[in-house]
Amino acid sequence: MTLSPVKYDAIKFLTGEYKGKRPFAIVQVKSAEVQILTDDDGEDVVYMHEGEEYLAAQIVYDLGEVIEKSDY
Repeated sequence: MTLSPVKYDAIKFLTGEYKGKRPFAIVQVKSAEVQILTDDDGEDVVYMHEGEEYLAAQIVYDLGEVIEKSDY
């Protein structure tokens, strides 16, 4: 089975409280890859959720230039 991340051109990062205007930066995404998590013995980490078995994974993004940022 091959896992592929969703392709994004950019990601918007927000900081501060979840109300009103918030500082942000929009950053270019150069590439992304899925990494399957393994335990100390090198075995894939598997977990159960609602009766289904899943592999634990993370998406790693290679970021590029800041495209836009707020001044507040």
